[in-house]
Amino acid sequence: YHVSLDKLLNEDKEFVEKIDFYNKYKKAIRLVGMCLLAGLLIFAIVFINWKITERNMNQAFEMNAEKLGFVKGELYELEKDNVRYRLPNQKLPFLKKDFHVKNSYADFMIEDIEISISIYDGEDFAIEFNHFRSIKGCFDKDSNIEIMENTLNEKENIFYTENNEMIEDVLKQLLEIHKNVYRR
Repeated sequence: YHVSLDKLLNEDKEFVEKIDFYNKYKKAIRLVGMCLLAGLLIFAIVFINWKITERNMNQAFEMNAEKLGFVKGELYELEKDNVRYRLPNQKLPFLKKDFHVKNSYADFMIEDIEISISIYDGEDFAIEFNHFRSIKGCFDKDSNIEIMENTLNEKENIFYTENNEMIEDVLKQLLEIHKNVYRR
């Protein structure tokens, strides 16, 4: 038979194609495995970083709220000088670096008018009279109040003008609470 194994195998084209296929298959599997491993490693690093951030932000939010005297319930609440301040009871969302909602609320009465103040993301605010008409605005860089929209009727505008100082004091106090609770 004086035929070498090399020559015998090379003449069998089907066998050679099988060997080539399996070699390419092994390389592809190895490449896919490395990509999956790299992806898993990157996700693990991102997840660990987020987990550290999440714990720090949740603890800071809770500690800052409790330091200001808020009591945790369905919402964080604080009753001070006949004003009820409220903060959302929330946790940092999965893989996010900040809270979805950064709102703060204050409710109080002057005479028979219920006034609700909301601060959104530390920039915009709304002052509602009896949950109906409102004044909306924002804060400038120096935390000064800028009114953008006023839907109050004439009687409510007179009431607002007469009680402007007290309403703006509550608004500024709520802004201070907001800044203290949501600081990093």
